[in-house]
Amino acid sequence: MTNKDFFKQVLTDDKKLLPLAKVKQVNVPFYDELSVKKFYPIMCGDDNFMQYMPDPTPEHRLPERVFFWNVANTLDRPYVRMLIQKASEKRMGANSDINEAKTIEISEEWWEKLNALPFVSKHKGNTLHLLKKRSKPVAQKRKRTCPDIFATP
Repeated sequence: MTNKDFFKQVLTDDKKLLPLAKVKQVNVPFYDELSVKKFYPIMCGDDNFMQYMPDPTPEHRLPERVFFWNVANTLDRPYVRMLIQKASEKRMGANSDINEAKTIEISEEWWEKLNALPFVSKHKGNTLHLLKKRSKPVAQKRKRTCPDIFATP
């Protein structure tokens, strides 16, 4: 369905438009679980919601993402907020599991021993060499002296 066809349906009262001043805009994260492809079939059962959506096209094109979620947020704001919250919690929970796998818990005794060692890094905190004093020799500034050469004629 093209915009022209949708507009014809609006003019014949088959579809409705929301005044822009009443649209409650929302920024939905770009998560796969919050895609239009997943939620459009779920929302097809809601006749009130579908009055504002264009009919499906023969190519099975879906409404634009921003349009879809702004209409859903305007009609049922608590539901959209709950979806975003649940998806974010699920994602953050998965990230915390990954971070736990990358962390090492050490005892107080080892913490004190490791902190007692001098730490020198050439990348200002980007690397950590816990059991070595230095990973590579540190270049030192040396005073160079040029001896005078005396020659006899």
